[in-house]
Amino acid sequence: MKRFIRISALILALCLLFASCNRTPKYRDDVKTSELADSIKLKIEGGDKLTEIDASFMQSSMGIDATEYEDFSVFITVVGTSINEFGIFRVKDEAQAEELKGKLQDYIDLRNEAWMPEYLPEEYPKLKNAEIKSAGLYVMYAVLSDSEKEAAFKELENMLVK
Repeated sequence: MKRFIRISALILALCLLFASCNRTPKYRDDVKTSELADSIKLKIEGGDKLTEIDASFMQSSMGIDATEYEDFSVFITVVGTSINEFGIFRVKDEAQAEELKGKLQDYIDLRNEAWMPEYLPEEYPKLKNAEIKSAGLYVMYAVLSDSEKEAAFKELENMLVK
């Protein structure tokens, strides 16, 4: 009987352990992308010099129709030799998030294909290693240095986890 109790206790403990490890975070869906972007810009060197682009610029330069999304904030470098850029979109649902990730990847791929190696070679790793991540109903892409990208995605996560 003692053996049965020990085995049962062990099985129960393992079930609880695995259940707690499989917890996915719950994300807020009520944060304005401009609020997120303001906080993320503080994590980027020269973030205060980034320029916000509007829907028409996004359509013409990125091929993305911003009116399809609940909210968006996209910032690029207009003046200087940095290619820092990031964007945050709030989507309607998970399916739209996946679709947007594909569009953002197409945009990043196009930028990579058009890159001229002799132009700012020290900046190319930012574009080459650009990333896209999602947190609930928010999708973010980042063309930043590895450390700034890590800080930006961490800030996004911190601001959205309930």
